[in-house]
Amino acid sequence: MLARKRKGSYYAVVGVALFIITLSTTGCDEILGPSRKRAETASVELQGTSPGPLQVVTSTNWILTYDELTGESMIQLFAAETTQAELPFEKSVKLAPYYRVLFRVVNPHTDTARIQMRVLLDGEETYKMETAVADEPVDFTYVFH
Repeated sequence: MLARKRKGSYYAVVGVALFIITLSTTGCDEILGPSRKRAETASVELQGTSPGPLQVVTSTNWILTYDELTGESMIQLFAAETTQAELPFEKSVKLAPYYRVLFRVVNPHTDTARIQMRVLLDGEETYKMETAVADEPVDFTYVFH
């Protein structure tokens, strides 16, 4: 029985060694998929029409929480900056040290705003949408894993 344990652990070690050799000779990208580069900056661009200034909340220090009673996910902000934004509007932020960003657009007016929102990570367009902003804010979140 002791010999079987040794054989099993021997084969496990050989299997792990072969896997590591395969990764090193073929490249991790071919087996595990391409690796993503961590973005260093995020920018938001807003255009459109609004009955007045919109509020743009920007944060890199937040987490997503889950309320088990309601079943809803919520964003918990630890630090944020709110800007009164006349359209067109543009803002960039550094993502370090958390490498996450929240851009939230709030319309404090009773009339609906119609916006086009673009988000760029390191200057590359990552997200683009057109929407109406009324009672509910519009959020964009990015988290590097």
